[in-house]
Amino acid sequence: MRSLSRVFLCLLVLAGVFGITPMVCNSDDKPEIGSSPNPVGSGARALGMGGAFIAVADDATAASWNPAGLIQLGTPEVSIVGSTYSRSEDNKFATEQINSVHQSVSDGNLNYLSGVYPIPTAILGTNMVVSASYQHLYDFNRKWSLSVYDPGNGAIDNLSYRQKGRISAVGISTAMQISEKLSAGITLNTYDDGLSQNSWQDRMDINGSTWNANKYTLSGYNANLGLMLMINEEFTIGAVFKTPFKARLTREYPSCNENNVCETHKAYERLYMPMSYGVGVAYRYDDPFTLAIDVYRTHWEQFKRTDSQGTETSAITNEPVGESHIKATTQVRLGAEYLCIRPQFTIPVRAGVFYDQAPASNHPDDYYGLSLGTGLAAGRFAWDIAYQYRWGSDVGSDLVGKSWNYSQDVREHTVYTSIIMYL
Repeated sequence: MRSLSRVFLCLLVLAGVFGITPMVCNSDDKPEIGSSPNPVGSGARALGMGGAFIAVADDATAASWNPAGLIQLGTPEVSIVGSTYSRSEDNKFATEQINSVHQSVSDGNLNYLSGVYPIPTAILGTNMVVSASYQHLYDFNRKWSLSVYDPGNGAIDNLSYRQKGRISAVGISTAMQISEKLSAGITLNTYDDGLSQNSWQDRMDINGSTWNANKYTLSGYNANLGLMLMINEEFTIGAVFKTPFKARLTREYPSCNENNVCETHKAYERLYMPMSYGVGVAYRYDDPFTLAIDVYRTHWEQFKRTDSQGTETSAITNEPVGESHIKATTQVRLGAEYLCIRPQFTIPVRAGVFYDQAPASNHPDDYYGLSLGTGLAAGRFAWDIAYQYRWGSDVGSDLVGKSWNYSQDVREHTVYTSIIMYL
């Protein structure tokens, strides 16, 4: 029965925290990884605008969206962003062997921290801005509890799976003005568990007994390249390219002999993160009103894994790369901001909508979302808060194989709050 339980749990629990199909199926040397489907930036202001921020990027979170936008900052700034989220799943099975279940998970964390410093023009002969930042990128918090029925012996196994951890990046950014209307920027990111948390742990229990436990650590480097073109006083075009990179993945797991003496072993693997890129357009009508739209692509067909034996598979389906049918995903984001300007303070009103695909076999899953935001800016401080609702219905149909007629409805609630101090 444990073989059947393991198959079910392997297929089911690995849906990513943000709703993607399983990236890596569990076996003795394969990590259980969940991930957000698409790379995004940080900040309550950007979230309130639906994430349409590539061509705006004019605050201290610009390094995570489009580092070229940092050139718009004329004074030193310090920013901090906190986030909370709640995610629920209604998992439906057209089979009597496994119960249809409702699962949920919630958490809060430091989402972003940065400092920005403009370098005086007199030093280099052109405008230049530098920045250092921390960005929380991927959550690995999972909780699954379900029952599996084995018709062979009439037994029911109660399965429980827990996973907790995160991936984050520490970045150094710079932006330079190329001409009166064009600027360029770069953010160099490092993923290292010694600088920020880049590890997660999981545990699988069957009928109350721990059956499998692992710890994973990831390390690697990549870059965000950005351009910002000021067409005129009203229109701005922004573009960003996030480079692919090869991450080193270390798995630690216990191995016990027949005398129940256990030792910790390590396995070394490679995870190939895909390239992504986007373009945005922003329209500013005077100072109070901004309208922005972004289109973003992520090439998940490049997302693959090489295990400790050198076997290369798709990190979405766990199938051989040549047999996996994964396509690139597209995001479309539309947002607006209106500033209620008063002599002593400014109150922003923001709203956004978006279409957000998640990688899956044959055709990406469709997710949708909306957001609202506001805040208060006065003197040297600006405070922002934003709420986002994201949902997907009947997604992940190939999560456990077509024969099980499985699907899930996903609902997510996210709140960001930011504080920016102008020095």
